[in-house]
Amino acid sequence: MSGGGRAREGAFPCDLCGGRAFRDYAPAIYRAGAESFGLVRCRSCTLVQVRPLPPDEKIAALYDDGYFEKDYDSCLSESGYFDNTRKLKERYGAILDELERLAGAGDLLEAGCAGGYFLDLARSRGWNVKGVEITAAGEQYARARLGLDVRRGAFPPAPWWDDESFDVVYMGHVLEHTPSPSSAAAEAARLLRPGGVFLVEVPTYIDSFYFRTLRVAVPALRKAGIGGSSLLRALKFPGPDETIPPYHLYEFRRATLAALLKKNGFHVERTFARVPRPDDLDGAKSFTGRLLKTLFRLLDFLARRWGMQGGNIAMYARKGI
Repeated sequence: MSGGGRAREGAFPCDLCGGRAFRDYAPAIYRAGAESFGLVRCRSCTLVQVRPLPPDEKIAALYDDGYFEKDYDSCLSESGYFDNTRKLKERYGAILDELERLAGAGDLLEAGCAGGYFLDLARSRGWNVKGVEITAAGEQYARARLGLDVRRGAFPPAPWWDDESFDVVYMGHVLEHTPSPSSAAAEAARLLRPGGVFLVEVPTYIDSFYFRTLRVAVPALRKAGIGGSSLLRALKFPGPDETIPPYHLYEFRRATLAALLKKNGFHVERTFARVPRPDDLDGAKSFTGRLLKTLFRLLDFLARRWGMQGGNIAMYARKGI
């Protein structure tokens, strides 16, 4: 399946290649208020993106105080961000292990740092850390509760730091939220010292075979009672009375993310893939629940071992010297 649809010319160019020819990919998949937003695929570079983009004020309004309670983890977690400290720090520890192999402990900037758990852990391991966060709740928690140097704003940020100020820039599940990933990658290149590491984690599920297959299968699954509404919502198939806000403005594959990094002067040194499992499957006791849990484990194994797409990818890329 190609995720095709009708071809059309776009008034807004592709963020990766500048092309204006698109093909409909997932029309009206997102909704904010009374307005719907659809995904299109660039016919030149294949990047999937929301076109036209929501206005800046509508994007900013999505990240209110409730964001960390229900939507920060793409509906995969039953609890909110501030209740998931242990789970998050386990994942962040593995990320820092790899960063320290590539860059040692130095000056680190996290773009989209939420409440600062990653920065707090990095600081305890000897890093000099700073952060940028778009939400008021995240910035206030990081500053007041954890004592971190975190600025409030989007990324690219205001010009708070000089060129070549950092050894590492980390964007974990943030790039897909930005109105222009190309601008974000260019800003990371500006802020990094020569040889510095840009670590980017993004979801790859929407632009995957799994999503396109499920789009066809979901009506039959609902009719058969397979898959609870929370699971289907996590898989981007909300119920009749549910909506998904346009948090993710871009949907990457390995090739499109690598092309974006190369365009901005980076060389990809490591790529890791995984398929995270929704929390509500952890204690599954029904036959269907246990079957789905086993399926997610298999998909995660295939992603980690063979790089099969369908969950998340992390790319560690080094700035040219």
